[in-house]
Amino acid sequence: MKKNRLLTSIIVLLPVLNIYSSPISGVGVGDIAIACCVPYLAYIFIKNKVVLNKCCYALFLFYLYCILTTFINVGINGYDLKDAATRLLVLSFYVVTILLITSTCSFNIEEGFKLYSNMAVVIALIVLAQTIAFKFFNKNLYFLIPGLSYNQSSLATYDLYVAQYDAMYLYSFRPTAIFLEPSHIALYLSLPLYYLLNRQIISHKQWVIIVIISIGVVLSSSGTGYLVLLIAWGLFIIKVLINNKNAGTSLTIIGLTIVAIIVISATPYFETILFRLRDFGSGSESSINVRLLKGFSLFGRLPIMQQLFGMGCGTYNSFVQLLHKAGETIESYEYMSSISYILCSTGIFGAILYAKFCANVIKYKTYLQSGGLLLLLLGMYFTGSILFSCYDFIYYILLLTPLMIDRNHACLKANIWLNN
Repeated sequence: MKKNRLLTSIIVLLPVLNIYSSPISGVGVGDIAIACCVPYLAYIFIKNKVVLNKCCYALFLFYLYCILTTFINVGINGYDLKDAATRLLVLSFYVVTILLITSTCSFNIEEGFKLYSNMAVVIALIVLAQTIAFKFFNKNLYFLIPGLSYNQSSLATYDLYVAQYDAMYLYSFRPTAIFLEPSHIALYLSLPLYYLLNRQIISHKQWVIIVIISIGVVLSSSGTGYLVLLIAWGLFIIKVLINNKNAGTSLTIIGLTIVAIIVISATPYFETILFRLRDFGSGSESSINVRLLKGFSLFGRLPIMQQLFGMGCGTYNSFVQLLHKAGETIESYEYMSSISYILCSTGIFGAILYAKFCANVIKYKTYLQSGGLLLLLLGMYFTGSILFSCYDFIYYILLLTPLMIDRNHACLKANIWLNN
């Protein structure tokens, strides 16, 4: 039980721990902590002779397809094996660990969300403090731990981090809280917000937490954050309207929703989002165009066989070099949304396999309302590049763990939070 509690804490804190670099280049402290738990998880998996369900098998099949199509592309097109193997190693680590954790029911959802909610409140309050300090006192507050190495080459040290944001804040302000980038705030806060809004009974204390987290997401000035708010609150309002038969209550909810939209749209943060949306599709190198359109543009330039089967994982640099030799121009850096990455790397057939996994998850009627959770994850996949990373790691665990609980009722007691 103590081991499960430790693993649960590591999973919840993984995005925060991975900010800091381990002695292994490119590997975060959180990944090292998770890797230390893998032998124990494998032992439990083998000892209990765990049998995976259809959803786990669907995810594993997609993973095997990624490996197969990558090595075929390396062999046929001469892509760099080292880059491909590195990407596949990361993919293998996250997928295998996800399957081990979920199949052994090692994540305690009740304990996990207590910690997650507390962390979300702390981060949202830090965002509020940074915003107040900058707007009213012209002070830049930073909350990363100095003296440690960070797991991002352009912001490897505290001095580089401070210098970059001091320069950026001369023109525009976006808080970073305890993360390296502002967008990571919304990625981290989205999950506790969704689950608190989807509890059957929400206490007064939990409503306070929901409001604080929502304010933190708004202040992050992240397009992903606004999409998260739209999905989480939208699903909550729809659920309440469907379940509530009182016309007066329904009208009150609709009225409060309209007021909230008016208030948010009047903030300068909403203006920032509108500016980015107006820039969408303009052909500029803004982040929204790069993230949302670059991958689909790349897919259109792929040969028909690669459109069907994919160009493989970690092969982008090799593909770019071949295009440059042929006299064609393309951006030399790989940065695209997770949805377009699935399409480019695994092709239409790979996208169908992933869609099959999603369909299997939705078919199961679990306590976690997986359809809404999956919608939240796919929404972030459209706006961010987080496929099989420390940010979507916990989503897969929460999508798959209840399905294993249904097959192993001994796990249900440890996850009784789901019924509350």
